[in-house]
Amino acid sequence: MGHYTNAMIGSRTQGTKGGRYMFASQSWQGEVPASVDKVIRVESNLVKLMGRIMAVGKEDEKVALNYMDQWTLRTLSEYLGENGPKPIERKYPDVNNTSWLERVNFMLCDGSMAEADKMWVEQYKSIGIEACKYDFTEKQLELAKIGEKAGMDHLLQLAPKIVDSRKLLGTRESLGTGARDEFAEGTLIGQWGLPPVEASYRQAVVDSDGDILDGSKHDYVMRFKAPNTSEFWSVTTYANDTRLMEKNAMNRHSRGDRTLKPDADGYYTIYMSSDTKGRENDSNFLPIPNKPFYNVLRLYGPDADIQSGKYQMPATVKAK
Repeated sequence: MGHYTNAMIGSRTQGTKGGRYMFASQSWQGEVPASVDKVIRVESNLVKLMGRIMAVGKEDEKVALNYMDQWTLRTLSEYLGENGPKPIERKYPDVNNTSWLERVNFMLCDGSMAEADKMWVEQYKSIGIEACKYDFTEKQLELAKIGEKAGMDHLLQLAPKIVDSRKLLGTRESLGTGARDEFAEGTLIGQWGLPPVEASYRQAVVDSDGDILDGSKHDYVMRFKAPNTSEFWSVTTYANDTRLMEKNAMNRHSRGDRTLKPDADGYYTIYMSSDTKGRENDSNFLPIPNKPFYNVLRLYGPDADIQSGKYQMPATVKAK
């Protein structure tokens, strides 16, 4: 991952046999070792990687951790057993002493993102966005502060209106040249998220009456048929003010197909309350913050209806 999610290495694309994968910049022209299964081209020399292995229960966690111990990440020189070039020394911008303009331009300076995003870079050049540019006028810096606050305020106002992730998260190809505020929203609320073909996300900030979800005022119930996924699905709750999981006595923040028990009709029911007393062993109970919160439904290996947006987030209903 860099500016976008570049590629997914997993059971959907590569099967379950593992492999050797090489990350290279767009400009790299060296020889690819025959033992490499796939070369993944990236737009920045600064790349993020994140791996997940699903574990079902404590014993399965041991198996997952064993697989993780077998993952290795090496430079090409190390992989070939050769002496590599001298590492590039980078002086990263101090987030406390630089403007966001400088940090953006630093990222644009390292790789081919500036060229790939030429349309946007040219559009915003007048405000100071330009690869490798670190000198700004006082007016640009002043307006950057105003724009930063206005932009963040806009994203915070937009967040509750987001119902699914299709326009927020994914590859350059899947997101295209859509609205940049939606793209930025994806970074704010779901950084490192996956494109719809891999996973889809639904969000609920209001209940079936249109009222803000609030654990200090109500208990809630969700009842629904299992969504059609090839991997798994789960519902996670977050606090509105921090957009993070909230501490609770059960140390539980999600329920899904691995823990919920369906009823005789095949429906799943999640009971939600900020009061956890006596619910510790209830597999269908999900603690919620004692304040405004929101739910996110994660759908891994979604079917076509989920990917297209036809599948809607199940309603969250006030408990009677």
